[in-house]
Amino acid sequence: MNIATKILLAAALAVMASGAAMAGNGPSYICAYVNDNVDGPNLVEGYKVGPSNATAHVGPYATNGNGLGGGFIAGGLGATRAREGDLYVTDGASENITHFIINRADCTLTLDTTLYPSGDTAALYGDSLTITPDGRRIFVGATGDKHIYSHNVAADGSLGRTFTEASTPDTPDGFEVAPDGNTLVVNYIDIHQVCAYPISSDHHLGTPNCQDTVGAPTGVSIDPASECVYAAEGDFRGTEVATLTLTGGKLGVPKEYNPLGPGIDSEGILVSWDNSAIYISNSYSAQVTIGSIEPGCKLTYKAIVSDGIAGSDQSGQIAQAQIVHGYVVTGDARTNFQGAPSIGIFQAHANGALAPIGSGQFPLMGGVDTPLTVVVVGSE
Repeated sequence: MNIATKILLAAALAVMASGAAMAGNGPSYICAYVNDNVDGPNLVEGYKVGPSNATAHVGPYATNGNGLGGGFIAGGLGATRAREGDLYVTDGASENITHFIINRADCTLTLDTTLYPSGDTAALYGDSLTITPDGRRIFVGATGDKHIYSHNVAADGSLGRTFTEASTPDTPDGFEVAPDGNTLVVNYIDIHQVCAYPISSDHHLGTPNCQDTVGAPTGVSIDPASECVYAAEGDFRGTEVATLTLTGGKLGVPKEYNPLGPGIDSEGILVSWDNSAIYISNSYSAQVTIGSIEPGCKLTYKAIVSDGIAGSDQSGQIAQAQIVHGYVVTGDARTNFQGAPSIGIFQAHANGALAPIGSGQFPLMGGVDTPLTVVVVGSE
């Protein structure tokens, strides 16, 4: 798959919740955000969801950067991540990182007007972001100059100077820190590799170990125990997933599930909060494939659910809060031929089933095309 015609995303989550929400009986509400930049200023918007599945639109908010513009595929990539009360966005044309402060009482955002250069020296699609579980380090997967950079994160959410961590053999795609904080996992789509970079005690990267995959790895998700890596593969042959064990920061030989049920061109992938289910967003088929997770990183097909618009689901467009876990949120682009950009909001049940809220689709007010990354944050 031609990397110049794909929007590459990574998805990650960070949440805090009340004691009642931690009990697993559903959140009082969540904040779900997307970066929906394509034409004009880069924007962030979202929805407050709950209680009782009520929804309220939030935003849009302009960031500190501009998108590339130019229509459907040419839109600049943005990436969003949340760390407690902080939301970070990369801008496709400027390669800056924008920081927002989240008001977790109502999901509104306050812009930090300081510009934080991502480190990327050649603006292309925009950069992927992921944050260590302790919230002290943010890693940047640079799509322009093919490097991994990092920044210290201060207590107020501001970012320190850029540190160059590694030169990469390909453009970083799936990009996620393991929940135990010891490994950064990166997908390289054109060379068909998944690589694990050890993270030292001072939050810097060591020498990676890599495994080849059959399909082109796009999205990545790591189970809560940091024992299994799941890479969605985008090769138009059905729902494809490569599973790899992760032991002491070392990746095992991948097991290929080709296909894992019906679907087209796997992109986004998400392990459920309780490690019982896996969700794979399929481009062009308007479906999310649901699988069951078994010991040893094994998968079995379970069901599919419509996620709304047949078009361009991307690798960062599916997310769930890991503690406040009552909902799963997806993104859907409009194509040049149909539909409008939206996000899909589903109630997640203990058996992995997803039930759409309302029609299942909620419109985006500020974007004209692809919602680029989805982030879900739990309520206070």
